[in-house]
Amino acid sequence: MIKSKRTSNIYAIYTRNWSTLVGLFCVVYIWACIFSAFFTNRYITVAPGKWGYIGVCVGIAAAAVIFGYLLLAHQKKLLIKCELILPSFCATLLVVSRFFFSWQDDISLFAANVILGFSTLTILVLAFLGIKNETYAGIPQVVTIVIIILIYISYFIIIFISWPFVGDILANQIGQALLVFFLFSVSFNMFLRMQRIEPSDADIESAKEKPISIENITMKYKLSPREAEVLLLLAQGYSAPFIADKFFISIGTVKTHIKRIYMKCGVSKRDELIKLLHL
Repeated sequence: MIKSKRTSNIYAIYTRNWSTLVGLFCVVYIWACIFSAFFTNRYITVAPGKWGYIGVCVGIAAAAVIFGYLLLAHQKKLLIKCELILPSFCATLLVVSRFFFSWQDDISLFAANVILGFSTLTILVLAFLGIKNETYAGIPQVVTIVIIILIYISYFIIIFISWPFVGDILANQIGQALLVFFLFSVSFNMFLRMQRIEPSDADIESAKEKPISIENITMKYKLSPREAEVLLLLAQGYSAPFIADKFFISIGTVKTHIKRIYMKCGVSKRDELIKLLHL
């Protein structure tokens, strides 16, 4: 049995989870501005106040209940759908709260900060899951997580220090621009992920002309049932995103299956694997 070491590649993590990590930059920016205003005793438009802090706690609790249920009840299919939908949902709520809420009365403060608390924990959890699902060859996963945390801590400190010099008006405008970009990025990313990349006509015709002996390959190289299923779709020209959607698993998991198939079959790329299947 082949054991895979949990390793990650920072570049791969950012390219595969860039929209969620943009959202993390947004919420870190908001919280850095709030804490900076609090410690410098200056006015800030988005100051939470008493009802705001209560709203933050309610939002965090709501997100914790949702993810707690999904993780403890092992609702993998629903969790994957949430990974697709929740970033756009949070981005929309944050944009609406920033542009259309008054931030003056208690009800507005409470509602806006429920959204902020919910979005903060949601984006943190999704970012963590995105990192956890990546199993590309690279540096150890724990080291990757530490590096990413340090990046965001450094970013938080920079915003915290610079906010008094930038001023509330300009900082608020920057925050609004970041949220709009976050909404655009998650919408675009959701659109891309929903596009199931089908095999080309040439791949389909090639698969029909050349019989594929999946059973023999499975027995010869001792592939698991799931690896055999992934292998069949790979041979038919399907992409990793399509396979992930079909089996309701993460793309990182699909990458792991493909990596193990390559290792067991003694190949390093798809072309070599296809040739092996048609021997």
